[in-house]
Amino acid sequence: MTTKEVAATFLGRAAKAKNPVERSQALREGAAQFAHLASDPRNSKYKGQLTAIGLEFAGAAMKAFEPVAPGLNHDPAVDARAFHALHALYPEGIEHAIEQGEGPSIATPKRVSVLPATFTEETTLGRYAELTFAPTAAQTSAGIKQQDTVALWNGKKTESQAMSIDLGLIFPPILQGDIGGAIPAVDGRLYAKIQYGADGMTQSNLVTVDVGLGRRLTVIGNYIAVLIGMDPPRSNLVGGLPSTSPVLTAGASIAAYAAGSAAPVVRTLYCDAIDPTSSGGEFHAAIPLRAVRLLPPLGASPTDTLFIEFQSINGTPIGAWTTGMPLPFPVPPDAFSIVLTSVQGIPGTGQGPESGIRVPFELSL
Repeated sequence: MTTKEVAATFLGRAAKAKNPVERSQALREGAAQFAHLASDPRNSKYKGQLTAIGLEFAGAAMKAFEPVAPGLNHDPAVDARAFHALHALYPEGIEHAIEQGEGPSIATPKRVSVLPATFTEETTLGRYAELTFAPTAAQTSAGIKQQDTVALWNGKKTESQAMSIDLGLIFPPILQGDIGGAIPAVDGRLYAKIQYGADGMTQSNLVTVDVGLGRRLTVIGNYIAVLIGMDPPRSNLVGGLPSTSPVLTAGASIAAYAAGSAAPVVRTLYCDAIDPTSSGGEFHAAIPLRAVRLLPPLGASPTDTLFIEFQSINGTPIGAWTTGMPLPFPVPPDAFSIVLTSVQGIPGTGQGPESGIRVPFELSL
């Protein structure tokens, strides 16, 4: 059968229907038939045309059972309008449109929005904040915070879907160049705490990621809250001056579609000073949630030798990585913490308090 004959078959059945239920059923079966034809590889050349016609059959089927008042009361005018929905879409006649197989009404299916109904003007889909660690009273008065929620959406359960989150600096920072005299030691360690889930706050996940110069990730759920803030700067002295935090402007936004970044989502552990009271000089830390791989750590110097031991939840060693081993290194599934030992950071070497080691982990987001 030709496309024209298939359409005429179901339109004819709808015309002969005795009530809106039968008419809707005939049009619905027509939509299913055109969907089947569109999915057939042999009809790939006409996929757009077939899909468009199927969508219009589906729309007419819904209108065929549309009540004019509360309840299920229909009148002939509503039934006639439903039956002629396809013809109204194509003023030149559906037969002519099928024969031509071109034009926006045929080649391009109707657009379907994935925008959740709970996305309203009141929804905080994204904004920015000025951040620094431990802001002074004057900075607080000026609206500068240590952390702030910049995106929040609490949708319905039926709206649970893949949602993209975009994080980043709004303005590039002012870099400290050779301006003469002492240059203050400044560390800007931006992070984002992302809470999300498929059933509101009661069943949500919480993960912390580095913001750096920008990150993009995709999560699943109908609830998302994005809080950005500033981690503490290095606690030791660098060049005789205490480390401070700059004021950085960063923000986040959420969107209702999956747009994951090709770059890994990372959370970094900062080992600013090896604990001189531990055996041999060690740094203990919990592994970030959702961590799957250890990325190349950054030592205090190019010749620094690092040893990372993975431990179970009760502190039992279950594996280790040391400088020279391949990277990235998978995080053992039953690992919950690490112990870092640095040759350069061992007390007595003169570099213990200023180790500045960074241990980044790739997250499964």
